[in-house]
Amino acid sequence: MKALAAPNKGVYSVVKERGKRANMVRVGQAMSNSDGSIMVYLDSWPLSGTLLIRDLPATDSLPARPR
Repeated sequence: MKALAAPNKGVYSVVKERGKRANMVRVGQAMSNSDGSIMVYLDSWPLSGTLLIRDLPATDSLPARPR
């Protein structure tokens, strides 16, 4: 059996509040397959209906953004 690849992308829900900048909340992970497709695993349901898939940052979480 082929070993599973480590996740190489983070899946984020984009949450917009009126009058404020959009925030990203991590809701899962994604992996590239050998055929070029992407497998997405969600840990929670994104209520905003908008997902952003991007490379994982060097650390486990995104840096804090000044308010």
